[in-house]
Amino acid sequence: MSTIKIKKVKLTRGRTLEATLIEYVTVNEIQAQNEVVKKCDYLAHNDLLKSFENLTAHMINICELACEKKEVKITGFTLADGADGDGVILVGQKTLSTGKILNLVSPLTEFFGDEYLYGEDLSLAIDQCIEEVELYLNEGKSAIKRTAINFDEDDVAAEINIGSEEAPKKRGRKKSIKATISVNGEKEIPIELENAV
Repeated sequence: MSTIKIKKVKLTRGRTLEATLIEYVTVNEIQAQNEVVKKCDYLAHNDLLKSFENLTAHMINICELACEKKEVKITGFTLADGADGDGVILVGQKTLSTGKILNLVSPLTEFFGDEYLYGEDLSLAIDQCIEEVELYLNEGKSAIKRTAINFDEDDVAAEINIGSEEAPKKRGRKKSIKATISVNGEKEIPIELENAV
């Protein structure tokens, strides 16, 4: 029998997740551990993203940053053991006034030590993140990624009517065409096409 513990979580630019897990196993009656890196290809659910956002104020406090929450983004964390118990290292980014990105790594912050006043709140926020990560990894809780619309040949053929009218010309403006689209005589949807030929 084996047990798995989350060690490190990273949110990628593509909004997917990479997780480093520690798997504790018994081999020939000897306790052993394996480090497993899991790179997922499906999008993180909004609940998971929100749990990461809840760590932002902690990053600002721990790193003594003088900025607004919207300037800082949490991209991951690593669980670690401190001198007095469990703790976490937060990883994130701060957007500078130039638009450039400053990578941030907090020092190890213990949940129940004397150094960080809000350690218990940080512990609860990390627990929420871990819960969402486990739902993502184990139960597939993710956002829906729409890449294509599948039109099966067996479906009833749809009649598509496209009507158009040329918008009056305005001095100095690009030519645009106003069009409407209706499928099977249903509700007409107006659209505007710029630079249409």
